Amino acid sequence: MNRPAKITITNEVNCIVTGLLPDHIDYFYEAYGKYAPNYFFQKRFTLGKWDGKIRYFYKKGNTFVYLLDEIVPKLYAFGYKVNLVDQRTGGFVEIPQIDKTYISHIINPKTGKPYELRYYQVDSINASTQVGHGISIAGTGGGKTFTTAILSDLYSKAGLKPIVIVPNTSLILQTIDEGFNELEMDVGEYSGDRKDINHKSVVSTWQALQHNPEMMRQFDVVIVDECHGLKGQVLTKLLNEYGSHIAYRFGCTGTLPKPEADAMAVRIAIGDVVHTKPAHELIEEGYLARLHISVMQLDEPFKEQYEEWKRDNPGVKMTYIKFKDSYFPTYKAEKSYLQLKKERLQWIADLIDTRRNMKKGNVICLVTSIAFGKRLQKLIPNSKFVYGKDKAKIRKQVYNLFEEHSDLVVIATAQIAGVGISIDRIFNMFLIDIGQSFIRTIQAIGRGLRKGADKDHVDVIDVCSDLKYSKRHLRERKKYYKEAKYPFKVHKIDYAA
Repeated sequence: MNRPAKITITNEVNCIVTGLLPDHIDYFYEAYGKYAPNYFFQKRFTLGKWDGKIRYFYKKGNTFVYLLDEIVPKLYAFGYKVNLVDQRTGGFVEIPQIDKTYISHIINPKTGKPYELRYYQVDSINASTQVGHGISIAGTGGGKTFTTAILSDLYSKAGLKPIVIVPNTSLILQTIDEGFNELEMDVGEYSGDRKDINHKSVVSTWQALQHNPEMMRQFDVVIVDECHGLKGQVLTKLLNEYGSHIAYRFGCTGTLPKPEADAMAVRIAIGDVVHTKPAHELIEEGYLARLHISVMQLDEPFKEQYEEWKRDNPGVKMTYIKFKDSYFPTYKAEKSYLQLKKERLQWIADLIDTRRNMKKGNVICLVTSIAFGKRLQKLIPNSKFVYGKDKAKIRKQVYNLFEEHSDLVVIATAQIAGVGISIDRIFNMFLIDIGQSFIRTIQAIGRGLRKGADKDHVDVIDVCSDLKYSKRHLRERKKYYKEAKYPFKVHKIDYAA
């Protein structure tokens, strides 16, 4: 006879499984334990007080609704008879399927013709509304702003109130101006500067909402732009605790995080991927600009130090490459050297200036340090530097200059400009010592893939070094480039010659 097990769904996020044998509790506890990124650096792990895993199924049976599609078949396989108790109220709101003419009553000001949705935008929207949740993956420039606005419009027409959560205030302005306003849809803004929510839809940031998380209780639909950010605790808490009543939850992104724990954090909050349109397909089909990545791996000169070491250590054998690899004991020390080396900085500045002076030479250069960005900006005449302390409207004014100039150089921190900005006329993109983060790398390249009236190609220049940690990071980025099917070539540069 089958052993009874009970699943109680308490809200749109959480549920609890009871009646399991201890061995089966342990099975799910281990199966849904995922190693946290960099867990081995955490003090709790090194002291033996934590196994490095984040749990998504707990010893008392607490787990998440969006994992039940996997958990229930396993319960049946273990011989349980499952009793489901759903404490949620309200039925499923049916949203009509749309086609490419959904916004054809609006004229595109750039072409003078009615707007027409791309086929994959239609597929993404219909796939999302059919199940009422899920993640849509599309390359940057694939039209996610329109997709987000139309999802909001469909649910507001059904009598529900959507909120769109974006990563920063720059994206509030972009989402409202280039999405809702352009499609003539009613929208309000909830940010540090404005608290205007008496509209059919609202666009906000998680930073603004964290100061008033109870605001989430006013909404029936949540759409998270750049939803890979759900790995962060604040955004996760907004959706899973204060927004646990929200039945309709969607996310869009160009990339999901690689670490299993980060990917699981997105999944339990929004659900599984319902539609995918990778960037390389958008490029092949002509929706995005073609690209080529030139990796400039700079040879750092340590010959003098090596010869001195050999004189001080006679009889000890070590190759020049191993000597260089061991010269800096930590990543922090290596990074400090690379960002302070004057000759290296000047070489990078000269290369950027050369690209800027080419026909159609607009450059955006992404850096990972404010101090480094400021030093680089001083070496490039008439260049501009933007970072987090600049107001969103100021940053937008700088980004708008790309439409009017063909020799513009904008240096920006990857944290600010590496996600979500919409600039068509980027002809050259520099990534300076960008690191090994999959999200940062792929999202950053996405900034350059948008097509413009006079642009169908972008050159990406990945500047790095041949020192230990930089080489390790490049190996990871090369894996990402291959996975994304981005063409690249590595050039070894003796810049000190």
